[in-house]
Amino acid sequence: FWLLFIPCHYLTHVAMLFATAVWATYIHDTMDGDLEPIMGNKFHTIHHTHYMYNFGQVFLFCDWYWGTLRTPTEPTGQGLKKKTKKVLD
Repeated sequence: FWLLFIPCHYLTHVAMLFATAVWATYIHDTMDGDLEPIMGNKFHTIHHTHYMYNFGQVFLFCDWYWGTLRTPTEPTGQGLKKKTKKVLD
């Protein structure tokens, strides 16, 4: 729909769509990465668990400016160690 108003080459549109798919996969893969000031998956996990924080799409600046930035203090993804109970024989 927006391509009718913002002209761009078809291959440019396909490249942007591919980049968006890669980005969406990255922020939902639950692997803790440090890419500040880019909003990575640990910030996006906070957004899904505390709905009043981390609204930014790519960068942290707007959330910092408007006071909605919440920085994770613990691992949020697969790096999180699971607590297991030892079974005694």
